[in-house]
Amino acid sequence: MKNFLAVIAGLAVVIVLSTGLDFVMHRTGVFSYDNTAMTTAHWLLALSYRLVAAIAGGWITAKLAQSRPVFFAVVLGIIGTVVGLAGLFAAWAASPQLGPLWYPAMLVITAIPCTWLGAKLHKPAHG
Repeated sequence: MKNFLAVIAGLAVVIVLSTGLDFVMHRTGVFSYDNTAMTTAHWLLALSYRLVAAIAGGWITAKLAQSRPVFFAVVLGIIGTVVGLAGLFAAWAASPQLGPLWYPAMLVITAIPCTWLGAKLHKPAHG
């Protein structure tokens, strides 16, 4: 049960960081509310903080996991891949209204490596 909760906590970290930073970027005017008005630089900025959020989620998952921290961080990455695939399909169907297709494709490609890296960055305490 603790491992399941570790994955849920990691997922919560990714969601809160990503949507929180999206909110800040929109409210401060860095990002437009019209996705078609966003430049490649805007999309790269959004991708960069999502990568950091995924790494943080993997780190939290590994920190909280009772056993096999890297495995459960990768489970989080698999969840991210599935969610990213849904986003990619939605973007493909609505293209170009939801932005460039490379953006959700990169989220799919990087989900597992980022959560794995987060787990590898976690240093377990030695009693």
